[in-house]
Amino acid sequence: MVDELALSRTLIAAKNYRQALVELKRVDRVVMNNADVNNLLGYASRKLGQYSQAGVYYVKALKIDPKHLGALEYQGELFLIQKKMTLAQQNLAKLKKLCGTSCEEYLDLKKAITAATKKK
Repeated sequence: MVDELALSRTLIAAKNYRQALVELKRVDRVVMNNADVNNLLGYASRKLGQYSQAGVYYVKALKIDPKHLGALEYQGELFLIQKKMTLAQQNLAKLKKLCGTSCEEYLDLKKAITAATKKK
């Protein structure tokens, strides 16, 4: 499959989340039930402050692929925004089981949890 997500990833990298969301929704109609698409829909939504919608996308991504590392990390970051520390820590534990303590997703979520803990 051609990388349907190339444009979306470019828009996200440029922090153009609104346009990325439009493009991701188009891609979602082409490649339905794709964990990567739903993960990025969640990410762009979260960056735009659309937290409940972001949560829906992460749940869908993880329903499609329960071991999706990116969705577990980003959902964990959403949990932190929503002050759901226990759920964020559960996602961190899942990541530890799936990819160990040196994978990027584990390290990023651990850093976010540490930062959120220090804010208290």
